[in-house]
Amino acid sequence: MRLLLFCLLLLTTSAHAFESAASGKPTDSLNEARLHRAIHTLQAWYDTTTGIWNTTSWWNAANAITTLSRYTRLTGDTRYLPIIEHTFKKTRHFPVPASKDRPAWVCHHYLNDYFDDAGWWGLAWLDVYAYTHDTAYLNTAQIIFEDMITGWDTVCGGGTYWKKPNISKGAISNGLLLNLALKLWEHAPEGSTYPPIYYAAWSMQIWRWIAGSGMIGPDHLVLNGLDYQGDCKAGGTTWTYNQGVMIGALVKYWHLTKEDIYLAQAEAIADAVLTTLIHPNGVLREPHEAESNGDQIQFKGIFMRYLYDLYAVTNHQRYADFILHNADALWLHSRDEATDQIGTSWASPFDTGSAARQSSGIDALLVAVLVGRE
Repeated sequence: MRLLLFCLLLLTTSAHAFESAASGKPTDSLNEARLHRAIHTLQAWYDTTTGIWNTTSWWNAANAITTLSRYTRLTGDTRYLPIIEHTFKKTRHFPVPASKDRPAWVCHHYLNDYFDDAGWWGLAWLDVYAYTHDTAYLNTAQIIFEDMITGWDTVCGGGTYWKKPNISKGAISNGLLLNLALKLWEHAPEGSTYPPIYYAAWSMQIWRWIAGSGMIGPDHLVLNGLDYQGDCKAGGTTWTYNQGVMIGALVKYWHLTKEDIYLAQAEAIADAVLTTLIHPNGVLREPHEAESNGDQIQFKGIFMRYLYDLYAVTNHQRYADFILHNADALWLHSRDEATDQIGTSWASPFDTGSAARQSSGIDALLVAVLVGRE
């Protein structure tokens, strides 16, 4: 088994690539070659014993699964499907070593003290379910959703908490909850314990609360959360992943209802990012990027992931141009040429590599390939 997985990790595409003399832009074959090289580098961090990637935290690993799953689902290339399946088998009941705060324990079904961590895993396995139709993935996402709504109460008029017990009401925990509700609305079978109408009702309730919470500011950027211990006023940093997660939910809402109000809100958020959260050269910028921690290095790829979903339904050229520009920039400026590791800032020289930085960059490279194929 280990030998098989090791061989799978080393698989990569050797397609030759070239620059277009006429346009000076990367060709489709070059973008695909970049993507495969970047994934090959990501897999060097993969640990078959644990089923997750070294140098990442728990939620980062969920995003790496989403990266590989979206690659599989959107390109039809199944070479990494055994890795995804292996991770599910190894992590569904994951042993957690003792820490200063608690003795050793087992994390069952991805449920820990953080609702947002579980939400990322729920979305990852729903994405796998959309391709494989294996109900084990769907059932896991449903278990996660039921746990997340235990954090919903009437403080600040609603919303789920970020951390157990009842700590902070943030944009990320509620944005993930909304995405889960919408995707379960899409995928839950009729006649089941939790049918589509159940998730549709939750989707409407969650969105009404988010829309009325003030977390989407007057400049259309999503703020980090609420000061629920005070006056429930929205505030905080406009992290790129909060923008992406909200765009993803709104696009999914449009798919399910065909109501243009959701698409218009998604475009307003995306356009605000494209004009404010950028470097002078037009490359996506994380707030306080130079001080990015182990969480923030993941954020930009999440935004690019969902920006593509918006582009796929609007076909706006500005989104395609932004996607291609960022993919080109991170490869030419932020990559270590010796290892193909991708750094923190996509507009700056390579600083250091990690699986989280790599999967974030891969999200951008993948959507550039998809834009190039249209």
